[in-house]
Amino acid sequence: MENDLIESLFDHMDELRNLPDYQLERRAEIFFYLFLPSILEEKFKTSFKEPIIPEFPVKIDLIKKEPEKKDSNHSIKIDYFAITNNTNDARRAFFIELKTDGNSIDPEQSRNLLETCNNNLSVLLDGVLKIAPNSSQKRKYLYLISRLAELDLFDKMPNTLDGIRKNDTLHGMSEELRKIVIKEELEELMPEPVYILPNNKVATDDAFEIITFEEVRKALKELQHPIPKRFVTSLEHWDKIEAGKR
Repeated sequence: MENDLIESLFDHMDELRNLPDYQLERRAEIFFYLFLPSILEEKFKTSFKEPIIPEFPVKIDLIKKEPEKKDSNHSIKIDYFAITNNTNDARRAFFIELKTDGNSIDPEQSRNLLETCNNNLSVLLDGVLKIAPNSSQKRKYLYLISRLAELDLFDKMPNTLDGIRKNDTLHGMSEELRKIVIKEELEELMPEPVYILPNNKVATDDAFEIITFEEVRKALKELQHPIPKRFVTSLEHWDKIEAGKR
């Protein structure tokens, strides 16, 4: 029964991707996220700290220099943020965009990704801390900051923030956020831009590191659970057969 449901789930995605307005990325994203540590470790031959952060908010005035954007608390979102473990090697950070259809690459999105990676990680984290107290989603930003703390990015993290997040009023949030100290060494850490794409046939700037679906399949091939095994089959289908040609 379990295997039948898994087969049916991926069969539906394989079929429905042929429709004009079916957004495969939104449905498949959860599977990429689930296995992203394995995918990144296979690609970059190093271990990654968890959690990987989806929908990382980048303060818009860090990537768009127009006067009207100055000091704005709006943001653009990058699909995933990942950072390597503390090892004998220098840490590496990555901002990653996922595309299940190479034809859907948006030039503006690519520019945003490159501009994001022109900022050091300390500046990008400071942007998150500045957005948080001004956001309409303050509680969710506090949760995001608690997940970032798990990645060993802060030298000082107030232990009161979790209690404030669970409090109805969020009283004291701004004051406690100002106590967070970002690790000084992150001022030297420049993130790297990455695309996950079906294949290398899509023309992209050489500045991007590309992870192809074939490389994803390679990273997952040893996993014995029925979900990654069936996911690998769909990845080959999405790579080899253009949507609409089935």
